[in-house]
Amino acid sequence: MSRIAKKPIEIPENVSVTVTESMVTIKGPKGELRFNSPVVVQVDGKLVKVGGGDQMAGMARTMIATIFANSVGCRNNTPTSNQRCAPNATCPKLESATRNTMMPK
Repeated sequence: MSRIAKKPIEIPENVSVTVTESMVTIKGPKGELRFNSPVVVQVDGKLVKVGGGDQMAGMARTMIATIFANSVGCRNNTPTSNQRCAPNATCPKLESATRNTMMPK
């Protein structure tokens, strides 16, 4: 199973998540984004869990974590955005949304 997909994602404050069939809708202060997930996604309280044991599950988890980061307005290290965080700085909004997205060394 994908190590990335095993880790649940914390839902940031002021963000709501709705899962209908395979469509994941995320609403935050900066707007609404939708993601058509190729795997099962479940909301359990303040956590989002991604099911499945293949590469698609890891990709889906990473996509959802990225949507969370963008929905709260933090786009650290994105060259085409208005950077609100300094490059290589620890951004609490981004860190809480994308925690454990990278595989351990």
